[in-house]
Amino acid sequence: MRILVASLGLETNTFTPVVTHYDDFRLERGPASLQRIAAVETFQKAGCTVIPSISADTVPSGPIDPESFARFCDEILAAIPPTAPGTAVLDGVWLNLHGAMEVLGQGSGEERLLRVLRDALGFEVPIAVALDFHANNTPAVAELANIVCGYRTAPHTDSAETQIRAAELLIRCIRENLLPHPAMVKPPLLLGGEMVMTGIEPAKSLIDDVRRTASRTDILDAALFCGCAWADVPHSGASVIVTAPERDTAEQEARRLAQRFWDMRREFYFEEEAAQPDEALEVAAATSKGPIFISDSGDNLTAGAPGDSTWYLQRLLDRAGRTPCPTCSVPNGRLPDRPTLVAGILDSAAVQLCASKRPRECIDLHLGGQLNPEPGTQMRFSGTLLQRGCIQNSNGDALGEAVVLRLATTSNPCTFDSSSTIDVVITSKRCAFTDPANYTSLGLTIPDYHLIVVKMGYLFDALRPFAARAILAFTPGPACQDFSQLTFRRVQRPVFPLDDSCEWEASRR
Repeated sequence: MRILVASLGLETNTFTPVVTHYDDFRLERGPASLQRIAAVETFQKAGCTVIPSISADTVPSGPIDPESFARFCDEILAAIPPTAPGTAVLDGVWLNLHGAMEVLGQGSGEERLLRVLRDALGFEVPIAVALDFHANNTPAVAELANIVCGYRTAPHTDSAETQIRAAELLIRCIRENLLPHPAMVKPPLLLGGEMVMTGIEPAKSLIDDVRRTASRTDILDAALFCGCAWADVPHSGASVIVTAPERDTAEQEARRLAQRFWDMRREFYFEEEAAQPDEALEVAAATSKGPIFISDSGDNLTAGAPGDSTWYLQRLLDRAGRTPCPTCSVPNGRLPDRPTLVAGILDSAAVQLCASKRPRECIDLHLGGQLNPEPGTQMRFSGTLLQRGCIQNSNGDALGEAVVLRLATTSNPCTFDSSSTIDVVITSKRCAFTDPANYTSLGLTIPDYHLIVVKMGYLFDALRPFAARAILAFTPGPACQDFSQLTFRRVQRPVFPLDDSCEWEASRR
């Protein structure tokens, strides 16, 4: 069995002005790409010949430009080996995709890639696809793929498991000469990912139902997708996809699961403690034990926001009152007498400016709004250089240069009284601080801080052991949790909760 494998991932936020380009991806080609694909061993144990192409992924961002997307498609097609006339080129194709990739001006990247592959291979070669829980699936995805598997966890802990399941099903289909046609049903639901957490109800019961359905002997797999709500596209939102040898069986179960998802629509809530921005700061100030993590959710990098807004940092300073720095005469803020960390704010120009500065030197700069120069995203900032370094993750991958500036809150803001400071991480590249190694690689110790402001939605699992408390703040920005603050023009209407009173039945879709 000759299996072409490829991995291409981008979660798209259409409310950000950022456009994603080829060089923004972490890319491996050929045999090196297999090191990042969890299903390789499954194929090898089954005696398959694995044909590598690419493994490419990047942080959630804006749509990818058409030229970059076409380049990725061409690289995948180029991996298909030549063959003698009348001989099948491949026995199967395995894809690891996100599901919410948008190509600028062209629509779903997943759909377009599948069409490119079908044009090259026809419809007799089975294609298996592994997708993220937040995929925005178009109907064509289920029509063009034979197997569609999805994550069953949010926060995500089963990426490898999902990849392997898709591989096992592809191998079975090849051996048994099956070409199943998945059934997809899309209930009109546009729910933020922070409200659909699979470890708590009602999503837990839904996923348990998905697992039971997938375990049936007449079902190959079942998947439920929350979707990515920050994509203003016609196919944005929830979906259910069931794969079975018999299409009628798949259709029946997809309708049943989708109806149950719809019926539970008013039961979803924020697992994290949630509050308005100032209220979250008040709670942190009144809480004795730290660290307290506050999510600047409107500028959530893991939902595709730019990560360059200083809006919440300004709220920290405004609430505390301002006092001038006697060294540089730049207004700074007086903060609570406990250390605070803002991790982090994108501004490559600021990082470059700090490259020539000495440790503890007072630095005055304009911060923020590099990618999204909206009102309130930029500020004048002054602090002392605490640290320079390279952000790394727990795998040792380099994620870009960064500096840490310390804003003291004593009578002289440029002193180093660590009991009453705010430290701000400024990054040269977009980086969400989801991994403890992101902090330690810059010499930062998480428990040293009482309050840590992060640009994410729900707190990632790796940070939860450190958190005495986690609060999701409803801040403004391209990933705003209050959908009424976003302008949806292309989402198919009616949809809940934008149209709160809308009705829907799976049997009448």
